Amino acid sequence: MAQIEITRRHYAIINFLRNRKQATFDEISNHLSSKSGDYDLNLSKRTFLRDIADIASSTDIEIVCDRKNGYAYYINEESEPNEIARYTKESFEIYTAFHSENNLTPYVQLETRRPQGTEHLYPLLRAIREKNRIDFLYQKFSKPESEWRTVYPLGLKESIGRWYLLAYCMERKNIRAFGLDRISQLEISDLKFKYKPEKSLDEIYEHCFGISMAEEGSQPEEVVLSFNPVKGKYIRSYPLHHSQTTLIDNEEEVRIALKVFITFDFMQELLKHTGEMQIIQPESLKNRYVDLLRKGIENNL
Repeated sequence: MAQIEITRRHYAIINFLRNRKQATFDEISNHLSSKSGDYDLNLSKRTFLRDIADIASSTDIEIVCDRKNGYAYYINEESEPNEIARYTKESFEIYTAFHSENNLTPYVQLETRRPQGTEHLYPLLRAIREKNRIDFLYQKFSKPESEWRTVYPLGLKESIGRWYLLAYCMERKNIRAFGLDRISQLEISDLKFKYKPEKSLDEIYEHCFGISMAEEGSQPEEVVLSFNPVKGKYIRSYPLHHSQTTLIDNEEEVRIALKVFITFDFMQELLKHTGEMQIIQPESLKNRYVDLLRKGIENNL
């Protein structure tokens, strides 16, 4: 059986149990049979039990059987999938949706600006896991020529549709972010490294927005922003940052609070909401934002 059919069946089981909360094997089997189209979703009890084990190992979602309640199956709410599992699920759902029909071009509009460099994902992940030093040519936008970099790869990060390598740079003697679309001639060395950063990547980016890292010695700030009610609904449905909390939500405004470093990426995000947002605090952020607006006006006069 093709792997795509197995994975599609897994997510059909997950989605059905999320909607129904609980169901017997017969109910699950009948549902999958009714959904079979280009992909065969039919399953036996033996296959279903194997699927449960595979789902737990690949997505961290635990499906439990309640023997006291008619052998009904349900998803253990405490087994919340991690971010990698969520990302994989979303990517697969897009893949299967687009491959279930022919000639989708007239009906689906995709973003034409696509970053490159995803071919580096697999070798970089392998180097990160095995702690192999790597070398590559890197093209900075601020310099005309590419330069060789020797780094210790630590992790990967996605930001605004682009992928970045987070690595300790031998030249700069600190952790840097390298856009995968600007990496060429990637070489995985057999040399191992033992470098371990003082902070984990999660700790480094805990209060950061986007890919920009905080300057050494700086501290995250309490930021309060106010949006008009309509814009506020978008901000609440798709938070700017994981630290976002809602302070006010009424017919006049939606006011939120964030704890973030004031970086280039964060300022660029604020500029996107010009005309629909007011900075309440800190005053220093408001002044910096106004200066950027003035420069933008001057450049267009």
